[in-house]
Amino acid sequence: MEILGFEVPLWTILLTVFGIWLYKFLYSGFDVFAKRGIRTVKPIYPFVGNLWGIWKKDIRKWQEENVRRYGKFFGFYDGKTPLLYVSDPEVIKEIFVKKFDCFADHKLFSFGLDQNKYIRKFLFVINGEGWKEARSAVTPAFSSGKIKKMSSIMVECCDRMVESSRSVTKGSGIIELKDFFGKVTLDVIARCAFGTKLDNLDDPNNPFAVNSAKAFRPSLFDSGWSLIPELFPWTQIFGLEALISRDSIEFFVKTVEEVIKSRKADGSIGKRGDFLDVLLEEAEAEKANRAKDPNAKIVLDEEVLISQCVTFFAAGYDTVGTQLAMAGHYLALYPECQEKLHEELKIERGCTKSCEIKGLKFERGDTVVFPMWTIHHTEEYHPDPNTFDPERFAPENKSKLVPYTYFPFGQGPRICIGMRFASEQSKLSLGHLILSFKLSRCSKTSHPPKYEGNRIISMPKDLFVKIEERVEE
Repeated sequence: MEILGFEVPLWTILLTVFGIWLYKFLYSGFDVFAKRGIRTVKPIYPFVGNLWGIWKKDIRKWQEENVRRYGKFFGFYDGKTPLLYVSDPEVIKEIFVKKFDCFADHKLFSFGLDQNKYIRKFLFVINGEGWKEARSAVTPAFSSGKIKKMSSIMVECCDRMVESSRSVTKGSGIIELKDFFGKVTLDVIARCAFGTKLDNLDDPNNPFAVNSAKAFRPSLFDSGWSLIPELFPWTQIFGLEALISRDSIEFFVKTVEEVIKSRKADGSIGKRGDFLDVLLEEAEAEKANRAKDPNAKIVLDEEVLISQCVTFFAAGYDTVGTQLAMAGHYLALYPECQEKLHEELKIERGCTKSCEIKGLKFERGDTVVFPMWTIHHTEEYHPDPNTFDPERFAPENKSKLVPYTYFPFGQGPRICIGMRFASEQSKLSLGHLILSFKLSRCSKTSHPPKYEGNRIISMPKDLFVKIEERVEE
């Protein structure tokens, strides 16, 4: 074939056309941000966008580096899906609150398309009207009154933690904080979620501990294979898992089903006060309304009810355990802050020379604020390793905090529904520990903390400290 006076073989023309088509096919859609003058994370790869190698990264540091490199706004491609990162407080407020109607739904992760009927009903997966209805139905379980009832269960678990810790001090006294607080967190959630008292918490093969730890970290999570079910959700029908381990979810589903069956059999619904009990009561109330009004809607059907119990357990384990571990780590490094916390706790408990720690409940509410300053500071996940100053969260300094620069539980209508529960659990756990024990550096303490690679939650590791029982003067 002759082109511009030159004889060009047909195969050359076809190959050139195919090459142009292939290039456009592989890279089409990656100009969304460029067209709008928004800087974009580099490099961008065909199909996967910016996801290649993400499983190796510390997401916390990755985000910080990109903010420094690209500014308060930058684009990112999750496969071919464009995502805009925002770190400007005013714009964040617009998104979370003022323009919530435009940003009401969460990103549709691949597990939102999962064939598992329970995963599809997780509160953070549901979108649209379904989310609004489910959120309203579950909200009563986290009222102040319900949290207060659960608080007594938390205190029992914290007392149990203190007693078991005394045996640790008789040995080397060295503990790994993530593992340490993971046990009490597991105990609290199991008791408060569906009234199950766990034994053998020190057993690394405890099925509750194993399945909680891997619920949001399936077997493929640490390799490039994890991108397949994330980018091509239909592959999940072959058993591939993206961000959620379906085996772990199935374990919790069966556990909840067994507890429900047992409570219906012995007529104990409404007599326990835990999370499952509240939801079962709400579900019974919906059925009663339906009996009176055939048009009344049933929101808390079996799938939704079980899904929220599983979410409570699986999502609450790593989050609170990590928060407490970081708080313990920084208190060990800054003994003056730890002693101030201890003095506050003694005042709250009315401690004397022979004080008894059982029953610490912070009944005076906000009068003991230092425990929460400590927790708030470590909720940031990455306080300056050279500066630990919980007092920046003291009431008198509240006006100095820039709004929408600190929101560990989110903001707006989709703020974490379990926020008050998590705060109460954290306050009690940390309070009981510091009232009875002193944390300090040891030969295995590393600072700044090291973090695991790609995790949904920024996850510290190897947080070793020494624990010693306090002797009151």
